[in-house]
Amino acid sequence: MPDVLQALKKHFVQLSNRDQKALSLLSLFVLAVMVYLLLWQPLSQWSVTAKQDFQHQRTVNQWVAGHIHQATVQPEPVAKEHSDLPSLITQSAKSFELSLSRVQPGSNGLSVWLEQAPYPALLQWLEELEINQQLRFEQVRIDRLEAGGEVKAFIHISS
Repeated sequence: MPDVLQALKKHFVQLSNRDQKALSLLSLFVLAVMVYLLLWQPLSQWSVTAKQDFQHQRTVNQWVAGHIHQATVQPEPVAKEHSDLPSLITQSAKSFELSLSRVQPGSNGLSVWLEQAPYPALLQWLEELEINQQLRFEQVRIDRLEAGGEVKAFIHISS
């Protein structure tokens, strides 16, 4: 590398004064362009982007501050007391034309088995139990059967 610099310096010294001035000015111009392209422009672009992000965040913050009164915590719905959960489940299943193969009460809920149930009817029944009866499903296992559209299901329900 020093040899290359020495050769360039030797060639520069051999140039006329006018060519040396022109080459020096051209070198300064190239250096200025490189500083602009490699430093100034990226920093300027970053600054503009940062200002835009700041303004956006300020707008969001002002909107949130103006609407904080609307952000209220909704109380969780109080679950209905189901004194006779097995009969409720049985009657509800009949209304959806589902045949329960086994219903087993337990200390923390009720386990229900269905051997052959139409999948759409099962989903509607589960939705009914969760939304209207406010029951919770601790475990749901649904297996597809060979017969089209029918499933086998196990559901553990708690009130």
